[in-house]
Amino acid sequence: MKKVPQIILLLLVLHNYTVAQQSTIDVADLTLKIGTNSTEEFYYGFEEGDKIVFSFEENNGKELKEVEIIEYPKTVKFSDYETSKIENKTLAVNKKSVYKFRFKNKHKLKGRVCKVKIQRIPGTEATANFDTSIKWVTEQDTTWNIYTKKVVVGHDTIYTKKTKKVLASKEIVEEMIFNKAEEVAAFTSINSTKKAIPVTLPQSVKSKYESKKIVSWFYWVCVKKESNQAWAKNKKAIVNIAKFGGAIYSGGTAGAAAGAATDIVLPEGKETISYALTDYKNAQLFLANQKYAAIDYGTGTANYFIVKDRPQGTYYVLLYNDNFMTKVHVDVKVMALVEHKIYKDEEYTDMDIKPVYEEKIMKEPKINTRKFAVTSDYKGK
Repeated sequence: MKKVPQIILLLLVLHNYTVAQQSTIDVADLTLKIGTNSTEEFYYGFEEGDKIVFSFEENNGKELKEVEIIEYPKTVKFSDYETSKIENKTLAVNKKSVYKFRFKNKHKLKGRVCKVKIQRIPGTEATANFDTSIKWVTEQDTTWNIYTKKVVVGHDTIYTKKTKKVLASKEIVEEMIFNKAEEVAAFTSINSTKKAIPVTLPQSVKSKYESKKIVSWFYWVCVKKESNQAWAKNKKAIVNIAKFGGAIYSGGTAGAAAGAATDIVLPEGKETISYALTDYKNAQLFLANQKYAAIDYGTGTANYFIVKDRPQGTYYVLLYNDNFMTKVHVDVKVMALVEHKIYKDEEYTDMDIKPVYEEKIMKEPKINTRKFAVTSDYKGK
């Protein structure tokens, strides 16, 4: 058997390579209808060493705004504008990739019908059967956000000696503001049958460790002949009503009707006095024999009136004797119930719990999801 010269073997190899190189395989043969102001895109995969042969023609010879061939995702390999025909445009494929074929019609009134042919020339015989279809895959990438954060790692308890003001005592004190016997002339006397007695309530007192304020007060009027005995009998009951009763109580029938005067027995006698409680303006009207207004008024041998809603100011007890011949001696008393508070300093221990912080390095995952086109033989990461 004769040996085949080496030059002949070399020629056979080159022949086979050339045949493989020039073996053209159809990838797509399409007729596209591209609507007005719209874009059509197609994706195909190509192997390293391939050559892409691309042809395009608009059926009516009308121009298409834009034709592009892009190596996915965005490397433009070929583009043409305002074109109606492209014939056998050849592109070399340097690496296995997906290619996007993009056709844009910007005409607002008319669509375009185009013939598109895409072919490949394999780089070697071994890649002749490469699958040009593509697939879309979705993958997630995890990145880590690393940062420093102060976190609570424990607590410190701090004890501090402190002082606070507390109530040491509280009592209701009886304070006589006015206590005097008044003489009111008879109608036939040259003296006035009217008197207006001013009564000024003491101001509230407030300091760091003490306070005094009037919580209620009352006035008592009684014809002198009956006064001392009646006052001795009724004082305690009136004070209790002033301490624990409602806003305002008056004696006599009104007080009894309110359930306030159960324990009070007012004296009866022949001599009576008209009385009233008012302010300065109305006291002047009373003395001038003009019509006036009063907080309380009445006529009798004795009576009382309790006030809770007027703890400050000056008021007037009015007296009027309508007896024709006899002057009247009247005992007038005004008593206030004063709330007296005394405060003191008291030590205590304050506990303050404070968190202890420490800086720590934190890792926070951030997941990014992406969808992309790959060749049909893609196996993933």
